[in-house]
Amino acid sequence: MKKTLISLSFFVSLFIFGCSMYNVVNYDANQRMRSINLGMSKNEVIKAMGKYYIVNSASKDSQENLKEILAYKSDVNEEYKLVFINDKLTEWNRVFTNCNEHSHKPTPSSTKNN
Repeated sequence: MKKTLISLSFFVSLFIFGCSMYNVVNYDANQRMRSINLGMSKNEVIKAMGKYYIVNSASKDSQENLKEILAYKSDVNEEYKLVFINDKLTEWNRVFTNCNEHSHKPTPSSTKNN
């Protein structure tokens, strides 16, 4: 029984830690983005922005050029998406995320007094 409880505790802790790592927020992402320039290597960008990023996508085109998109979450409901082609930064975008996009928004007909 004790072994089972220890094993269960370990796996629950691992699950919680793993989920929290996915949602790492880069509190100074806006400040760090000021040092990012197109043409930088992927390693240079990671050194400037930090190692806590999400690989948003990766693919190869018909000429075998590798395209990767890394995402950094900031603390103000936005995400920076950085596009690399063959390890060089070619584009970046700031995407605003809406935490409440699935919440109920009243329509004019639902707020009328009958």
